[in-house]
Amino acid sequence: MDYPSTSNAHQIQFEVRDDEEQKQKLEDCIQLLVASGYFRARISGLKPFDKIVGGLVWCISLCNLSLDVDLLYSDNATIKQKIQVTEKIVRVLPQLECPYSLEPHQIQGLDCIHIYPVVQWFVKKAMEGRVARADQQETLISTITDRHLGKVSKPKASPAAVVSRFIFEEEKKPRSSPSKEVKTAKDELQQLEERIRAAQEESVLLDKELNDEVAQAEIIQRNLKGLELEKQRRDQLKENLSESELEEIRRLVEEMEVVRADEKTTKHEMRDKIQQVEDRIERINLVGQVCEFLFQAKNTSFKIKIVADEDLIREWEHSEAALQQERQLTGEATRKLMECQRQLDSTPSGNEMAQYQQRFIELYNQSNFYFDTLKNEAASSGHIESNDQAVPHSVQHSDRCAGIHREGIDRSEQY
Repeated sequence: MDYPSTSNAHQIQFEVRDDEEQKQKLEDCIQLLVASGYFRARISGLKPFDKIVGGLVWCISLCNLSLDVDLLYSDNATIKQKIQVTEKIVRVLPQLECPYSLEPHQIQGLDCIHIYPVVQWFVKKAMEGRVARADQQETLISTITDRHLGKVSKPKASPAAVVSRFIFEEEKKPRSSPSKEVKTAKDELQQLEERIRAAQEESVLLDKELNDEVAQAEIIQRNLKGLELEKQRRDQLKENLSESELEEIRRLVEEMEVVRADEKTTKHEMRDKIQQVEDRIERINLVGQVCEFLFQAKNTSFKIKIVADEDLIREWEHSEAALQQERQLTGEATRKLMECQRQLDSTPSGNEMAQYQQRFIELYNQSNFYFDTLKNEAASSGHIESNDQAVPHSVQHSDRCAGIHREGIDRSEQY
């Protein structure tokens, strides 16, 4: 997958690997976002990158979780700002406990094979957040309705008893003037009308929310059916995979494990050698400092005393010769250290080996796909007259796959 250059930040376009599987996964991601409620994905003028990143940011905003990341996405943002948004999305995934991992370059390159499971998980999480928010709103509406309208309690007595009690209480009340009674009745009637109007408005809002939730439930149900079909298709493909191909994949994995073990052993040995060389250099430097001190003492006021003592002169000459020898050893040790450092630098890391293995498996699957496609096309057009005529093509394809395999094994043995 190619990475964008940073020479012209406002005119960069991410390079995307163009194949049928990536296109299908991109369409599935866009349809899933549209079905979940992100209707901006329907706009044909938007680029696929803007649709995917905008949909991910929209799903994160519906998760009802407090995050320490400011996610704000705009279609008119610069390429630097869009890259920062993708990095923030990747940083948010562990906070949301997403079971799938994703890298910024996979989003920037629209690696939809890896993006699709993350979009599925985000849509499911957004739907759960939407349902939870609807429950909170329903509880709040019920509380406000009970506060303003009151709860209707069921009568404990029979209707006839309630009417008789009401008539008895009315007869006991002192009679007021007819004008006051009419005014009181009008006020009560106006209050009742206001309450009825408010209750009707709230009922309309609740019906609207209920219809929205029903529509969302239907969309989710359709999405679940599509996911179940996708799962069945994947299970069928897994069952159709031949035993030889499975055995080949297992063998490649075992070879990769052996290469990783060798890499760890080599690095450990190199570290030990480097430590030994560094200790030896330290000892050599210490001896060199002593010899330098003796060399300086030769040209100072102690020269007369040193000349007077023949034993000291011989010791100084011996130390000077030892200094030259140690300098040579220091040079050789330094060269060996640089050689060990180059060997460590040339040893590929675990991530590089994993990328190489993944690319090798992709090439193997792609070659099988091309071979099956050519074989089916030839069979459908009637170009294959017998099995003997198809042998050269299959042999040629097998030789090509074997050459790719041998090249990968040689590179692994070199590392």
